[in-house]
Amino acid sequence: MNKDLTIFFHLKQKKMKRISITLFALIVIIFIINYFYQVNYCASPTNYYVSPSGNDANPGTKDFPWKTIQHSLNNMPANSTLNVGSGVYNEKIQIPVNNITIKNQTSTLPIIDATGITNKNSIISILNKKHITIDGLELRNNIQNDAQGILIEGLCNEITIKNCIIHDIHFSSNPNAPVNASTNAQGIIVYGTNPTKAIRNLVIENNQLFNCRLGYSEGIAINGNVDNFKVINNTVHDLTNIGIDVIGYEGTCSFSRNDQARNGLVKNNTIYNCISPSARSGGIYIDGGKKIIVENNESHHNGYGIEIGCENIGKTTDGIIIRNNIFHNNQVCAIALGGFDYPNGSGKVTNSIIINNTCFSNDFTSSGNGELYLSYSENSIIKNNIFHTNSNSNLVYAELSQPNLNFNDNIFYCPDGIDNLYANWNGSSYTGYFSFVIGTSSNLNSKFANPNFTKTDITSPCFNLLSTSLNN
Repeated sequence: MNKDLTIFFHLKQKKMKRISITLFALIVIIFIINYFYQVNYCASPTNYYVSPSGNDANPGTKDFPWKTIQHSLNNMPANSTLNVGSGVYNEKIQIPVNNITIKNQTSTLPIIDATGITNKNSIISILNKKHITIDGLELRNNIQNDAQGILIEGLCNEITIKNCIIHDIHFSSNPNAPVNASTNAQGIIVYGTNPTKAIRNLVIENNQLFNCRLGYSEGIAINGNVDNFKVINNTVHDLTNIGIDVIGYEGTCSFSRNDQARNGLVKNNTIYNCISPSARSGGIYIDGGKKIIVENNESHHNGYGIEIGCENIGKTTDGIIIRNNIFHNNQVCAIALGGFDYPNGSGKVTNSIIINNTCFSNDFTSSGNGELYLSYSENSIIKNNIFHTNSNSNLVYAELSQPNLNFNDNIFYCPDGIDNLYANWNGSSYTGYFSFVIGTSSNLNSKFANPNFTKTDITSPCFNLLSTSLNN
């Protein structure tokens, strides 16, 4: 063999050997790194446990749980679940990291009781966090001014509150304490405070909220820069003010254009006995919101069944759809629509649709508002609803003008008969159904007829239609 060729061959063999050794070493290094990754991360538990009988010196496992929820959260990494054992935890907590789920470990809900703790306003605080789920906790006994059950504030995303029971959130321990604008408590409050980035993908679902003295605040409130939210399947009752409130233009967000809860769904909620001692409180209130759908709710024995208004001068509540709801036995009226003192004392309501709702026996305090109270609104539609008055026969009070109102194709009924239906419309009074239709030039395609509901007693009404009902 040629000498030069022999040398080349040996050099090539040595080079290939070095490559093989290097490749083998690289494979070993990758294997070691992957092994330690599996041990330290993938094999690490994502479930942690806490129990009133635990110890905060424990590792937080199922067999050796922690004792307090806040200690547990402070020692959990992101992407973890805290399983909360049944029993009572006397603390208030703040979520310190993203991607955390807190849930009940057993079918008996654990209780976070805030008795005696006044250094924080809220039992649970979620501030500038994302991907947080609170599932199956009972929160109670937060008694102080500005008390809150759950606070969600700042730049938050993907927050879910579900299957919780919240009660006894009071602004004062004195049930007879006087109420004013400085006395407040809230069951669940959401503040979208970031001027440019909204709280998004918020879900408040299947919770119970009751027995709270709220002062001037609300049971569940969505306020400020909040976009794309759902308040669904909740039961809200026995509060001293508004049940569910969607709010805009209160200065919660410093950028006025974004200071408005919007693109929300309020659905399948039951709201009752939400009565303020100092004002007319709605079961549901839309004040400054935009593009909100309110559907399939039952609101009864509140001040208003629902109010769509705009309290702030120069502002507009726009694009609200109220459909397929039942409003019955409320103090003042079933539905209130419009800016109450436009233009000098309030904003206005525009482009709202009220359709396919059942309004039965409201205004039981004989306030004069009847089933429907109209203040200032523009371009609104009120169609395909059933308005069944109580014995006072009061159908509607239209206090201010309603430019471009489409009010038609409804069913009206009062027990005292067609000639006794009463309406007060922009300063004129009308007695009798035909007098109302002719005098207001509205409802030309509407009908006066008994809808024949299945059961109309005050304790357990059923608003299904009988076989003999209209159009059946």
